Amino acid sequence: MGRKQKLREEKRKIKKKPPLSVAATATVSKTVPPAPAAIIVPPSSDDHQFPKSSTNEQTESIVITNVGAGLLRVTVTDLDLANDSHNAFPNSYFQKVGAGLLKLNLFDSALDAFKRGAAETGCVPCMLEYAMLHIHKQGNMIHLRFPWLLEGAIRGHTDCMSLLNNTCYNLDDTEYNEEFKHINAVALGHYWARILISMNPDMHLTTIEMRKNLKKEIGTVCLICARTDLDDDVTLVACGKCGYYYYCGKECQLKHWYELNHLGECRQLQILNEYHKPYAKRIRKAIICGDDPKHIPELQTLRTKLGLNRPKEDYKELVELLNTDDDDDGSNRPNRYEYLVATRKGTVHIGSTPESI
Repeated sequence: MGRKQKLREEKRKIKKKPPLSVAATATVSKTVPPAPAAIIVPPSSDDHQFPKSSTNEQTESIVITNVGAGLLRVTVTDLDLANDSHNAFPNSYFQKVGAGLLKLNLFDSALDAFKRGAAETGCVPCMLEYAMLHIHKQGNMIHLRFPWLLEGAIRGHTDCMSLLNNTCYNLDDTEYNEEFKHINAVALGHYWARILISMNPDMHLTTIEMRKNLKKEIGTVCLICARTDLDDDVTLVACGKCGYYYYCGKECQLKHWYELNHLGECRQLQILNEYHKPYAKRIRKAIICGDDPKHIPELQTLRTKLGLNRPKEDYKELVELLNTDDDDDGSNRPNRYEYLVATRKGTVHIGSTPESI
């Protein structure tokens, strides 16, 4: 290559590298920090924000991405929804205080702490602890713990569901009691048994078989008069609304519907099937994640439909009547178990708290 040709090649290389502008030159010397891709939010010290329980702190974290001027939660990692212990649900300060008082055998103070934790923060472990301690202290006052067991159940705590069935709906007794004019709310109990099994795939087979056998048993006998389709030559007809109970005729069906208030039970089943069943796992996951219950619309809508957030003035007199001690005359006090089944509108007779928890 000749000398002139080499000079032409060097000029071409210089033209391909334009000089930096003043603005560009100024920025080269500066260190530009990279934009944060994600922020890990530490557990909040505010008791009302439901800090993570100690068991889950090592395995789950809430990832926040920067979106405009605000923060948006995008995912929760390693969340074990099959864990049904207290550790799966966020604890509150009140729960820790109540547990400490229990160790000192200060039962009344512990009961008050658990009640405050449930009513003021919506702490699910407090709801369960309150109900369990309430059984120990005031076993016959079932109407006072029922709404808190229901609050825990709609949030997905399987221990609350189990207690609700075992102490309130009593699935073992499906027959009409002529003496007390009472039938347990077996259909409601059956609903919660199904939810319980759906949320706990490790449920013992005996529990699943018991539910199937119970459904089969109810479908072969008239709930009121116990006539069967085989022995008594009758055709049993199921309730046209819930399809759960069977009757030999209109007389028995109307007796159950009005006199024994299957009307209220059936309507509450409709509320649960429409406003709880489709969102049950979503509500449970949100509560376990530590979401503020006030901002879970499905939960607050359900509480309203069930009447859990009714004003206390609505049932103040009823509570005073049901609280009459068994040692008193008690002749004017109705059976407390009758008030575990819903009103004719499908709502609870006694709510939990009017606050949005």
